[in-house]
Amino acid sequence: MFKKLVSGADLYVVIILVSVLLLPAAGIWAVWLRGQIDTGREALRRARDKSDRGEMVVIGSLMKQRENMKDDTSAAARARDYQTFMQNQILAIREGTKVSDFKITQPRVNKVAAKKAVDTEVDIRWERDGKDYSVDRPFLNAVLYNIESQSPQWKLRSLHLKNETLKDLVSAQKPPPPESADEWRVMAMTFASREPDTEVKRPGGR
Repeated sequence: MFKKLVSGADLYVVIILVSVLLLPAAGIWAVWLRGQIDTGREALRRARDKSDRGEMVVIGSLMKQRENMKDDTSAAARARDYQTFMQNQILAIREGTKVSDFKITQPRVNKVAAKKAVDTEVDIRWERDGKDYSVDRPFLNAVLYNIESQSPQWKLRSLHLKNETLKDLVSAQKPPPPESADEWRVMAMTFASREPDTEVKRPGGR
């Protein structure tokens, strides 16, 4: 019957009938869309409202705090605080690690004339009760990562390791086994910090 009605009716009548049927759905959709737009505008207003501590203001404040923390970390990593900085990074790696398990030496300061800079070098010696001992690679990797990632200033300058399993084989001139134990003696671990030499006269300076 519907097919007969459509076939016999004028095209304009069909369009009107379809429009009437779809009009309520379109109205509901328009009301919902308007509500979403109003919600978005209100959220944007609150985000920008400084008096209401809006989200964007809070985000900006947090970013500023993060930059300040980064500056503080950088300052803590300077030569005058290098021992505390490195000590904290090492102790945070593994539970049970003690201050007496390692020794951080006094800094060595060297001028690098070619770079117009001053290098500060610090050694970390892995000694327990005055004797060196072996550590595993995950621990060593964590030491390097913690110090370098938490400080834009201190970088690894040199690292010399000796495997506990291989050291006797080398002296006896024996071939190494297929696998060696994850036990390493740290023969040398040096971190360095480079800063501009303030005593160098700059071009045009007095």
